[in-house]
Amino acid sequence: MSLLRSRDRLALLLLLLLAFGLGLFRLDGQSLWYDEGVTAAIARRGLDELTRWTASDIQPPLYYYVVAGWGRLAGWSEWSLRFPSAWFNVLTVSFLALLARRLTGSYRAALLAALLAALHPLLVYYAQEARMYAQLTALGALAGYLLARLASQGQRQEWRFWVAYVGVAVAAIYTHYFAFFLLLALGLAYGIDWALARRAYGADGGARQRLLAFLGAETAVLLLYVPWLSALYTRLQIDRSYWAGTLKVREALLDVAIGFTSGETVLERWAVWLLIPYGLITVWTVWRLWRAGAVGRRTLRWALFWLVAPVMAVLLLAMNVPKFNAR
Repeated sequence: MSLLRSRDRLALLLLLLLAFGLGLFRLDGQSLWYDEGVTAAIARRGLDELTRWTASDIQPPLYYYVVAGWGRLAGWSEWSLRFPSAWFNVLTVSFLALLARRLTGSYRAALLAALLAALHPLLVYYAQEARMYAQLTALGALAGYLLARLASQGQRQEWRFWVAYVGVAVAAIYTHYFAFFLLLALGLAYGIDWALARRAYGADGGARQRLLAFLGAETAVLLLYVPWLSALYTRLQIDRSYWAGTLKVREALLDVAIGFTSGETVLERWAVWLLIPYGLITVWTVWRLWRAGAVGRRTLRWALFWLVAPVMAVLLLAMNVPKFNAR
């Protein structure tokens, strides 16, 4: 069965156009800020110099490769530099719709996920910034969809999806170092799905095959990252003294909550009050999913791992290296 019916595809297309329109609206309305200027400076370099630069910079090179290729085709204006992020945001909306459909089996949930993503202040904000966050989000959403699909296939493992997952996961960790935390969260969710399926169906459910496929895929991801491990190690050493001070966990969690709800566009004194309705909606959603049976609880499990594990991992890292930003 197709993941989306024809009328739902039309509705999804309209939501994608909405996301694209919001991303392009006044895309060059502001000049580049410092980090975007860094993007422009790095992307204009030759491939070898770009790679050497990013090896000692704070992020891996893949996003800069994308901007470098695009900039040579479309130019280096504010609009051109920010356009890839607007496009990646459209991909994020589509991948989240597919993920919601895969987890819940509901067309309505898929369209609701697309609507919320298209209008989400944080996603719209980074859809208009010449940095790697929109690209990372799109790759993370696609990796989540692929792994959720593989987790539900049972004995009928389609190896092309494992190959696709490896490619997307590698692209994510070459885009942003914190993508490792997202892959950890997805791996935990997959692992629990595997354990529950093994308990329910035993060896006849293809448990051994699925486990070996997952371990093989994750091993391939790590092996393909070996060329960049020395740069990652160097980055961790540099950051030990980058930012003096101690992480304030309460403030960090508040920043994350505000970022996940109202984004970067609302003053904190107002954004704090928006946490109340968002919190009530979240509690209601968790309650509804918990009462929805196995499908609802699986959806809740994947969502909570996706939300909690990366945030906790970043906070633990920041305990030792107190350099933190909610994004």
